Amino acid sequence: MHIDPSGDISASVASIFTKLKIENFNTHLLTSVAAGFFSADCIQSFDITPSLTSNTEEIEDFVNSAKGLLVNLGMLDMPRQKSSLKAVNFANNQNKKWVLDPVKIHRSHLRKEFCKKLMKLSPAILKLNGEEYQSLFLNDNILSKALEHNLIIVKTGVIDVISNGQKVVKISNGHEFMHLGIAYGCATGAVMAACVAVHPNPFEAAVAAVAIMGIAGELAAKKTTGPASFRNIFVDELYNLSEDKIIQTLNISQN
Repeated sequence: MHIDPSGDISASVASIFTKLKIENFNTHLLTSVAAGFFSADCIQSFDITPSLTSNTEEIEDFVNSAKGLLVNLGMLDMPRQKSSLKAVNFANNQNKKWVLDPVKIHRSHLRKEFCKKLMKLSPAILKLNGEEYQSLFLNDNILSKALEHNLIIVKTGVIDVISNGQKVVKISNGHEFMHLGIAYGCATGAVMAACVAVHPNPFEAAVAAVAIMGIAGELAAKKTTGPASFRNIFVDELYNLSEDKIIQTLNISQN
């Protein structure tokens, strides 16, 4: 493992972070009620305006006025399936990149099949945890799967793994408290949707989002003793993050 000796990846993450901070824009989150508030708080810490409606009659208006779009399958019901398809098709017609987060597809045949349907509609990034990855791809190599499906795959875990089909990046930031509360992964998807909205390279945007969230978690853990207080301090650390903190803290390797 090497810790980005050239500094190129760190500089890219820092640059994308700055874009998040200075570009005031809207990001639409099609996500669960359980994850919505925390995800909104996380992107709002960058002065990004979140919206969360899943009403099919107004979803196109919200996607139209947003730069970023997250489609998260948590707490999926039939109305949100319809809204998700409508949102994705509208985003594609506008050449807007979007992020797919297939929450708990390993526990639901319906979600897994809907995920496969959405994957055919060209998401820029597929973000999923280890169980979700195994359900979809078994134990197949992430690099080969990213190449096969022509998208960026982000597999989150103790070590986050990201591939564009040509290379693999591993990020070792974060803290165990992030696994002891709900919605950190969902919020990472929200930040990812914002990153890919302001940066043309989805691979670099995905790396930046995972790095930013992991670094915030690592810094927050130094100021708290448990998962409840950690949650509030985590959002504070996102708000107070800087390019210098990113460059100093990022723990990343590339194969």
